[in-house]
Amino acid sequence: MRQATGRILTTHSGSLPRPPGFLPLVLAREEGRLADDDQFRTQVRAAVRETVRKQPDAGVDVLNDGEVSKPSYATYVKDRLTGFGGAGSIEEVAASVMGLQDFPDFAEKMAQTMASAAKIRFTSCDGPVRYAGQRAVQSDIDNLKAAAEGVPAAATFMSAASPGVIAVFSPNRYYASQEEYLGALAEAMREEYEAIHRAGLVLQLDCQTWP
Repeated sequence: MRQATGRILTTHSGSLPRPPGFLPLVLAREEGRLADDDQFRTQVRAAVRETVRKQPDAGVDVLNDGEVSKPSYATYVKDRLTGFGGAGSIEEVAASVMGLQDFPDFAEKMAQTMASAAKIRFTSCDGPVRYAGQRAVQSDIDNLKAAAEGVPAAATFMSAASPGVIAVFSPNRYYASQEEYLGALAEAMREEYEAIHRAGLVLQLDCQTWP
């Protein structure tokens, strides 16, 4: 990463709003209603290019693809890992990490947020976890590097879900213990992490802590 001279380098968390008209394609694909993969890949490339090139204009120094190809920063792994054929839900995720019974106002806001996530498919782990997303991560890498070519940046980074956040969004229904599940996730996702690193991108692991 380029060292700062005379200013503090800026970046962002990873996910950014999708370009107008693109989010419906992501959700249609999530629901199995988008049969034309070539159309989606073309639209992803255009969306990544637009997202990357807007960041320097906003004063951002360390750029990424905004995770625009993914339905969410955590649930995308169901399409890259084996063993995620079980059902899940945003309500189950919220119940596992939040005790909202004493905070009715916040609970109402969370209900509205969960309603907006209704089209995102949540899963649970119901089989052995292996990595099968080689083509998908390489496509993300290629799109980001192509979009960033010639764009002034201190560095370019790519986000990937951490084992812990995957375990929260996709509960274990297969492994004998949570420790075993996390170990399997770490071993599988290592392939994605290393692919991003080998490509010369900064790896950002999406982690989150809850009370």
